[in-house]
Amino acid sequence: MRALILVSLLISGCASTPTIEYQAVPTWLIPAQPDIPKIKSVDLRCLSDETYYSLVVRDRALQNYADELRALLEAK
Repeated sequence: MRALILVSLLISGCASTPTIEYQAVPTWLIPAQPDIPKIKSVDLRCLSDETYYSLVVRDRALQNYADELRALLEAK
Protein backbone atom coordinates (compact mmCIF):
# COMPACT_ATOMS: atom_id res chain seq x y z
CA MET A 1 0.00 0.00 0.00
CA ARG A 2 2.81 2.39 0.87
CA ALA A 3 4.50 1.63 -2.43
CA LEU A 4 1.31 2.52 -4.29
CA ILE A 5 1.04 5.85 -2.45
CA LEU A 6 4.72 6.57 -3.12
CA VAL A 7 4.38 5.79 -6.83
CA SER A 8 1.26 7.96 -7.18
CA LEU A 9 3.04 10.86 -5.41
CA LEU A 10 6.01 10.53 -7.75
CA ILE A 11 3.80 10.42 -10.84
CA SER A 12 1.73 13.41 -9.76
CA GLY A 13 4.94 15.37 -9.16
CA CYS A 14 6.05 14.76 -12.74
CA ALA A 15 2.71 15.87 -14.14
CA SER A 16 3.08 19.48 -13.04
CA THR A 17 3.79 21.87 -15.87
CA PRO A 18 6.79 24.17 -15.52
CA THR A 19 6.15 27.88 -15.74
CA ILE A 20 7.64 29.50 -18.81
CA GLU A 21 8.50 33.16 -18.65
CA TYR A 22 9.40 35.13 -21.75
CA GLN A 23 11.55 38.21 -21.51
CA ALA A 24 12.16 40.91 -24.08
CA VAL A 25 15.52 40.98 -25.81
CA PRO A 26 17.63 43.94 -24.65
CA THR A 27 17.74 46.69 -27.25
CA TRP A 28 21.52 46.62 -27.44
CA LEU A 29 21.39 42.98 -28.62
CA ILE A 30 19.14 43.70 -31.60
CA PRO A 31 21.29 44.21 -34.70
CA ALA A 32 20.92 47.41 -36.66
CA GLN A 33 18.89 47.18 -39.83
CA PRO A 34 21.30 47.05 -42.80
CA ASP A 35 21.17 49.51 -45.67
CA ILE A 36 19.97 47.52 -48.66
CA PRO A 37 21.43 48.89 -51.89
CA LYS A 38 18.93 49.97 -54.53
CA ILE A 39 19.14 48.52 -58.03
CA LYS A 40 18.34 50.83 -60.92
CA SER A 41 15.77 49.72 -63.46
CA VAL A 42 18.34 50.21 -66.23
CA ASP A 43 20.39 47.39 -64.70
CA LEU A 44 17.37 45.08 -64.70
CA ARG A 45 16.37 45.61 -68.33
CA CYS A 46 18.08 42.42 -69.45
CA LEU A 47 15.79 40.29 -67.25
CA SER A 48 12.65 38.68 -68.58
CA ASP A 49 9.34 39.76 -67.05
CA GLU A 50 9.02 36.43 -65.21
CA THR A 51 12.50 36.72 -63.72
CA TYR A 52 11.92 40.33 -62.71
CA TYR A 53 8.62 39.39 -61.05
CA SER A 54 10.29 36.48 -59.21
CA LEU A 55 13.03 38.81 -57.99
CA VAL A 56 10.51 41.36 -56.71
CA VAL A 57 8.43 38.69 -54.95
CA ARG A 58 11.56 37.19 -53.36
CA ASP A 59 12.83 40.56 -52.13
CA ARG A 60 9.40 41.47 -50.72
CA ALA A 61 9.14 38.12 -48.91
CA LEU A 62 12.60 38.55 -47.39
CA GLN A 63 11.75 42.10 -46.30
CA ASN A 64 8.48 40.96 -44.72
CA TYR A 65 10.28 38.14 -42.92
CA ALA A 66 12.93 40.52 -41.58
CA ASP A 67 10.23 42.98 -40.46
CA GLU A 68 8.34 40.24 -38.63
CA LEU A 69 11.49 39.04 -36.86
CA ARG A 70 12.36 42.61 -35.85
CA ALA A 71 8.83 43.09 -34.50
CA LEU A 72 9.23 39.97 -32.37
CA LEU A 73 12.55 41.19 -30.99
CA GLU A 74 11.27 44.67 -30.24
CA ALA A 75 8.00 43.52 -28.65
CA LYS A 76 7.83 44.20 -24.94
